[in-house]
Amino acid sequence: MATPQAPADGATMLDTQTVADSAGPMVTAYRAVRTSLPGADHAWVRSFRDRAMALFAQAGVPTRRDEAWKYTDLRSLAKLTPRVPLGVPAVPPGLDAALALADESVHAMVFVNGWFRPELSFLNTLPDGVEVTDLATALAKDAPALAAVLNAVDLRQADPMEAASAAFLADGCSVYLRPGAVLDKPLRVVHLLTGAADDPPLLVAPRLLITAEAQSEITVIEHWAGEVASIALPARDITVADGARVRHYLRQDEGARAVHLGRTRVLMHRDAGFAAFALTGAGALVRNECRVHAAGPGADVQVGGVYLGSGRRHIDTTTLVQHAAPDGRSRQVFKGILDDASRGVFQGRVGVSREAQRTDGHQLSNALLLSPKAEMDAKPELEIFADDVKCSHGATTGDLDPDALFYLRTRGIDAAVARGLLVEAFIAEAIEEIASEPVRAEFAEAARAWWHAHTAGRTATGDTGGATESKE
Repeated sequence: MATPQAPADGATMLDTQTVADSAGPMVTAYRAVRTSLPGADHAWVRSFRDRAMALFAQAGVPTRRDEAWKYTDLRSLAKLTPRVPLGVPAVPPGLDAALALADESVHAMVFVNGWFRPELSFLNTLPDGVEVTDLATALAKDAPALAAVLNAVDLRQADPMEAASAAFLADGCSVYLRPGAVLDKPLRVVHLLTGAADDPPLLVAPRLLITAEAQSEITVIEHWAGEVASIALPARDITVADGARVRHYLRQDEGARAVHLGRTRVLMHRDAGFAAFALTGAGALVRNECRVHAAGPGADVQVGGVYLGSGRRHIDTTTLVQHAAPDGRSRQVFKGILDDASRGVFQGRVGVSREAQRTDGHQLSNALLLSPKAEMDAKPELEIFADDVKCSHGATTGDLDPDALFYLRTRGIDAAVARGLLVEAFIAEAIEEIASEPVRAEFAEAARAWWHAHTAGRTATGDTGGATESKE
C-alpha cells in the first residue's frame, strides 16, 4: 500500500482535497468536533490532528487488497457514521463489574466513553518516581513533554487507521517512570463504553504512553467493557530503557456491536524486558496489532494471547518483533477457540537484522475450530539476515483430539463436559505464559466464564456443536 503524502496544512487540505469514499463518514465526524477537542487552541495540536486526518482522508479505510489487511475486511466500518463524545456521561448501571476491578488494591484510571473520570479512579498512592496523568489535561495545558512525544510520531509511515486514531486523540493515559522507579501495584486502565441502544456508533481513540527509564518496572492492565455500538481506535506507544521491565495485559469485554482496532508500538533498549498478553472474548470485529522494535542487545520480548470466537466474530492478531541487536530473545504464543461462524487471523512475523546475532526467537499459533463454519487464517513468518540464530515458528488448526475425548468418555464423563475440560486445558496452556499470578488467575477465570456462558447458550438453543475435520 502506497503511503500518502502529508499535506503542508492538514486543515486546508481537508477542505479542498478529494476525500476517499470510505473515509467520508469519519472525515465528517472529525470536522464536527475538530475545534472542540482538548488542545484545539494550540497550533501544534491542531496541526498534529489535521495532518493525521488528511492522511486518512486521502488513503481511506484499508481494503483486503492491502497486504497488511488481506484477511480482515473493513467495508462495514466504512459505512458507519460515528459519534465522537465531547462530554463526560454518567456511569450506567450494569458496568459495575468492570468498575469493581478498579478498587484500592490497584492504582486505577477509569475512562467513560474515552474521557478520564478522576472521581472513579485511584491515583493517590503512587510511589515516588512514578507520574501518571490524563492526556486531555496535558493537551489543554500544552505540556512540552507531550508535544515532544507526539511530534516524534512519523505520520507518513502510519497505517490509515493509525492516522485516524491520531486525528481523534482526545484523552488517554501518560505514564512516566524515573530511573529505578518501581510501581508497587498494577496500574489498571479501565475503559467503559456507554450509551443508548439506538445511538450511532461511539468513536473513541485513547492513547497510552509509557516511558520506563533505566531499571524501572511497571505492570499495566487495560480493560475494555460495554454493550453499545462502538468504534475503538486505541494506540499505545511504549519506550523501555536499559534494564527496565514493562508488562501490558489487555482484556476485552466489549459488546457484540463493537469494532476494536488497537495498535501497540514498543521500542526496547539494552537488556530491556517487555511482556504483553491479550484476552479477547467479545466484539464484532477486533484487530490487535503489536509491533516491537528490539533496538538494544539482550532485549527480552514475550507476546501472547487467547482469543475466543463465537457467532460471526472476527478476531485478527497481527504481530511484528524486529530484532535489531544481538543476544535478543522473543517468544510468541497465541491460542484461539473458534465456534459457530467466527473467524480468526494470525499474522506474526519475527525479523532478525544482520547485526542481531545469537537471537533466540520462537513463535506459535494454535487454533481449535469447534464448528464446520469456523475459519482460521494463519500466516507465521521468519525474516532472518543473521547467520547465528535459533528461531522457530509453527501454526496448527484443527478440532479437539478425538482420542482424548474418547479417553474421557470411557471414564464416564459426559461428552459436553469432556469437550469443556479439553477446551479449558487448551486455553490454560497459553494463560500460563502470564508472569503475574493475580492477572493469570483473573484472565483464567474470565476465559472459563466465557466458555461456560457460550456452552449454556448453545444448550438453551438445542445446539450442542459438532466436530469439524482437522486442518493442518
